[in-house]
Amino acid sequence: MTTFTRLHLDPKGRQTRKLLGNPQAMHAAVLSCFPKEVGDKERILWRHDGKLRGSDEHAVYIVGPDSCDPSKIAEQTGSENVPQKASYDRLLDALANGQQWHFEVVLNPVAAKKTPGAPRGTRGKLTALVGEEAQLEWFSTKAKSCGFTPLETLIVERKTLRFSKLATNPKGRQVVIGTVRYRGTLQIDDAEMFKKSLVEGIGRGKAYGCGLLTLAKPKASTSA
Repeated sequence: MTTFTRLHLDPKGRQTRKLLGNPQAMHAAVLSCFPKEVGDKERILWRHDGKLRGSDEHAVYIVGPDSCDPSKIAEQTGSENVPQKASYDRLLDALANGQQWHFEVVLNPVAAKKTPGAPRGTRGKLTALVGEEAQLEWFSTKAKSCGFTPLETLIVERKTLRFSKLATNPKGRQVVIGTVRYRGTLQIDDAEMFKKSLVEGIGRGKAYGCGLLTLAKPKASTSA
Protein backbone atom coordinates (compact mmCIF):
# COMPACT_ATOMS: atom_id res chain seq x y z
CA MET A 1 0.00 0.00 0.00
CA THR A 2 1.26 3.46 -0.94
CA THR A 3 0.43 6.55 1.09
CA PHE A 4 0.52 10.30 0.51
CA THR A 5 1.58 12.45 3.46
CA ARG A 6 1.46 16.21 3.86
CA LEU A 7 3.20 18.11 6.66
CA HIS A 8 3.00 21.83 7.43
CA LEU A 9 6.19 23.22 8.97
CA ASP A 10 6.78 26.59 10.59
CA PRO A 11 10.23 27.94 9.55
CA LYS A 12 10.68 29.88 12.79
CA GLY A 13 12.33 26.91 14.45
CA ARG A 14 16.09 26.39 14.01
CA GLN A 15 15.79 22.69 13.16
CA THR A 16 13.01 23.41 10.67
CA ARG A 17 15.14 26.01 8.89
CA LYS A 18 17.97 23.49 8.73
CA LEU A 19 15.76 20.95 7.00
CA LEU A 20 14.18 23.45 4.63
CA GLY A 21 17.58 24.88 3.69
CA ASN A 22 19.42 21.62 3.02
CA PRO A 23 17.86 18.92 0.79
CA GLN A 24 20.33 16.36 2.14
CA ALA A 25 19.12 17.01 5.69
CA MET A 26 15.49 16.86 4.58
CA HIS A 27 16.17 13.61 2.71
CA ALA A 28 17.57 12.10 5.92
CA ALA A 29 14.55 13.35 7.89
CA VAL A 30 12.13 11.84 5.37
CA LEU A 31 13.95 8.48 5.48
CA SER A 32 13.71 8.54 9.28
CA CYS A 33 9.92 8.28 8.86
CA PHE A 34 10.31 4.75 7.49
CA PRO A 35 11.86 1.53 8.79
CA LYS A 36 15.45 1.27 7.52
CA GLU A 37 14.74 -1.80 5.41
CA VAL A 38 12.00 0.12 3.55
CA GLY A 39 14.29 3.00 2.64
CA ASP A 40 16.88 0.54 1.35
CA LYS A 41 14.46 -1.28 -0.95
CA GLU A 42 11.64 1.03 -2.02
CA ARG A 43 11.43 4.42 -3.67
CA ILE A 44 10.46 7.26 -1.38
CA LEU A 45 9.56 10.61 -2.93
CA TRP A 46 9.27 14.00 -1.28
CA ARG A 47 8.85 17.65 -2.24
CA HIS A 48 9.08 20.93 -0.40
CA ASP A 49 6.72 23.76 -1.33
CA GLY A 50 7.50 27.26 -0.10
CA LYS A 51 5.23 29.65 1.76
CA LEU A 52 1.61 28.58 1.63
CA ARG A 53 -1.01 31.14 0.75
CA GLY A 54 -1.80 33.42 3.65
CA SER A 55 0.86 32.09 6.03
CA ASP A 56 4.57 31.56 6.59
CA GLU A 57 4.16 27.80 6.81
CA HIS A 58 5.89 25.48 4.36
CA ALA A 59 4.57 22.14 3.11
CA VAL A 60 6.44 18.87 2.68
CA TYR A 61 4.82 16.08 0.67
CA ILE A 62 5.90 12.44 0.94
CA VAL A 63 4.88 9.47 -1.21
CA GLY A 64 5.97 6.06 0.01
CA PRO A 65 4.93 2.80 1.70
CA ASP A 66 2.21 2.75 4.34
CA SER A 67 4.84 2.36 7.06
CA CYS A 68 5.52 6.12 6.89
CA ASP A 69 5.46 7.74 10.34
CA PRO A 70 5.47 11.52 9.67
CA SER A 71 5.50 12.28 13.38
CA LYS A 72 9.28 11.67 13.20
CA ILE A 73 9.72 14.96 11.34
CA ALA A 74 7.19 16.71 13.57
CA GLU A 75 9.21 15.61 16.59
CA GLN A 76 12.48 16.84 15.06
CA THR A 77 11.06 20.25 14.21
CA GLY A 78 8.78 20.71 17.19
CA SER A 79 5.83 21.20 14.86
CA GLU A 80 2.42 21.18 16.51
CA ASN A 81 0.61 20.66 13.21
CA VAL A 82 -0.87 17.20 12.79
CA PRO A 83 0.51 15.52 9.64
CA GLN A 84 -2.10 14.47 7.10
CA LYS A 85 -1.77 10.94 5.76
CA ALA A 86 -4.02 9.25 3.21
CA SER A 87 -4.08 6.23 0.93
CA TYR A 88 -2.45 6.98 -2.42
CA ASP A 89 -3.87 3.79 -3.92
CA ARG A 90 -7.37 5.29 -4.12
CA LEU A 91 -6.07 7.98 -6.44
CA LEU A 92 -4.03 5.51 -8.49
CA ASP A 93 -7.02 3.21 -8.93
CA ALA A 94 -9.15 6.09 -10.20
CA LEU A 95 -6.76 7.16 -12.96
CA ALA A 96 -7.68 6.35 -16.56
CA ASN A 97 -6.66 7.23 -20.10
CA GLY A 98 -8.06 10.52 -21.36
CA GLN A 99 -8.44 12.14 -17.95
CA GLN A 100 -7.17 15.68 -17.52
CA TRP A 101 -5.58 16.96 -14.32
CA HIS A 102 -3.89 20.05 -13.02
CA PHE A 103 -0.35 19.20 -11.96
CA GLU A 104 2.73 20.54 -10.22
CA VAL A 105 6.20 19.04 -10.10
CA VAL A 106 9.79 20.05 -9.35
CA LEU A 107 12.29 18.47 -11.73
CA ASN A 108 15.99 18.46 -12.52
CA PRO A 109 16.14 18.90 -16.32
CA VAL A 110 19.51 17.75 -17.64
CA ALA A 111 20.99 16.55 -20.92
CA ALA A 112 24.14 14.63 -21.78
CA LYS A 113 26.65 16.82 -23.61
CA LYS A 114 29.69 15.20 -25.17
CA THR A 115 33.12 16.70 -24.73
CA PRO A 116 34.70 17.65 -28.08
CA GLY A 117 37.10 14.93 -29.15
CA ALA A 118 35.63 12.28 -26.86
CA PRO A 119 35.72 8.70 -28.23
CA ARG A 120 32.67 7.51 -30.14
CA GLY A 121 30.13 5.85 -27.86
CA THR A 122 31.25 7.83 -24.83
CA ARG A 123 28.35 9.15 -22.82
CA GLY A 124 28.41 12.88 -22.41
CA LYS A 125 28.49 14.68 -19.10
CA LEU A 126 25.07 15.47 -17.65
CA THR A 127 24.56 19.22 -17.76
CA ALA A 128 21.68 21.31 -16.45
CA LEU A 129 19.46 22.75 -19.15
CA VAL A 130 19.01 26.51 -19.07
CA GLY A 131 16.45 28.69 -20.80
CA GLU A 132 12.69 28.31 -20.86
CA GLU A 133 12.51 26.81 -24.36
CA ALA A 134 14.98 24.02 -23.60
CA GLN A 135 13.39 23.27 -20.22
CA LEU A 136 9.87 23.09 -21.66
CA GLU A 137 11.00 20.91 -24.56
CA TRP A 138 12.75 18.55 -22.14
CA PHE A 139 9.60 18.31 -20.03
CA SER A 140 7.40 17.55 -23.04
CA THR A 141 9.73 14.74 -24.11
CA LYS A 142 9.99 13.36 -20.57
CA ALA A 143 6.19 13.39 -20.26
CA LYS A 144 5.78 11.00 -23.20
CA SER A 145 7.89 8.38 -21.44
CA CYS A 146 5.77 8.86 -18.30
CA GLY A 147 2.41 8.26 -19.94
CA PHE A 148 1.00 11.76 -20.27
CA THR A 149 0.87 14.81 -22.51
CA PRO A 150 1.22 18.35 -21.12
CA LEU A 151 -1.69 20.43 -22.41
CA GLU A 152 -0.52 23.64 -20.78
CA THR A 153 2.74 24.14 -18.92
CA LEU A 154 4.19 27.09 -17.04
CA ILE A 155 7.58 27.38 -15.39
CA VAL A 156 6.82 29.09 -12.11
CA GLU A 157 10.15 28.78 -10.30
CA ARG A 158 13.83 28.09 -10.97
CA LYS A 159 16.40 27.40 -8.28
CA THR A 160 20.02 26.36 -8.05
CA LEU A 161 20.44 24.26 -4.92
CA ARG A 162 23.86 24.20 -3.29
CA PHE A 163 24.32 22.14 -0.18
CA SER A 164 26.73 19.85 1.57
CA LYS A 165 26.59 16.14 0.81
CA LEU A 166 27.00 15.59 4.53
CA ALA A 167 24.27 17.40 6.42
CA THR A 168 26.48 17.36 9.54
CA ASN A 169 29.31 19.15 7.73
CA PRO A 170 28.07 22.33 5.99
CA LYS A 171 31.57 23.01 4.61
CA GLY A 172 31.95 19.54 3.11
CA ARG A 173 31.70 18.50 -0.54
CA GLN A 174 29.03 20.56 -2.25
CA VAL A 175 26.19 19.24 -4.39
CA VAL A 176 24.77 21.59 -7.03
CA ILE A 177 21.38 20.86 -8.60
CA GLY A 178 19.32 23.05 -10.90
CA THR A 179 15.59 22.65 -10.30
CA VAL A 180 12.57 23.84 -12.25
CA ARG A 181 9.01 23.91 -10.93
CA TYR A 182 6.45 23.13 -13.62
CA ARG A 183 2.73 23.78 -13.24
CA GLY A 184 -0.14 23.26 -15.68
CA THR A 185 -2.63 20.78 -17.09
CA LEU A 186 -1.98 17.30 -18.44
CA GLN A 187 -3.82 14.46 -20.13
CA ILE A 188 -3.22 10.81 -19.31
CA ASP A 189 -2.28 8.73 -22.36
CA ASP A 190 -1.09 5.51 -20.72
CA ALA A 191 -2.62 5.08 -17.27
CA GLU A 192 -0.33 2.25 -16.16
CA MET A 193 2.82 4.09 -17.18
CA PHE A 194 1.49 7.26 -15.53
CA LYS A 195 0.77 5.46 -12.24
CA LYS A 196 4.31 4.11 -12.23
CA SER A 197 5.66 7.64 -12.67
CA LEU A 198 3.58 8.89 -9.74
CA VAL A 199 4.95 6.19 -7.44
CA GLU A 200 8.55 6.02 -8.68
CA GLY A 201 9.01 9.70 -9.58
CA ILE A 202 10.18 11.51 -12.70
CA GLY A 203 13.73 12.29 -13.73
CA ARG A 204 16.80 12.71 -11.56
CA GLY A 205 17.41 14.26 -8.13
CA LYS A 206 14.64 12.34 -6.36
CA ALA A 207 16.63 12.12 -3.13
CA TYR A 208 16.75 15.91 -3.09
CA GLY A 209 13.07 16.73 -3.54
CA CYS A 210 12.63 16.30 -7.29
CA GLY A 211 10.29 14.04 -9.24
CA LEU A 212 7.10 14.03 -7.13
CA LEU A 213 4.14 14.96 -9.36
CA THR A 214 1.03 16.14 -7.49
CA LEU A 215 -2.41 16.31 -9.07
CA ALA A 216 -5.57 18.35 -8.60
CA LYS A 217 -8.87 17.89 -10.34
CA PRO A 218 -9.77 20.68 -12.80
CA LYS A 219 -12.16 23.21 -11.24
CA ALA A 220 -11.40 21.81 -7.78
CA SER A 221 -9.17 23.08 -4.98
CA THR A 222 -8.20 19.76 -3.43
CA SER A 223 -4.91 18.18 -4.49
CA ALA A 224 -3.55 14.67 -4.43
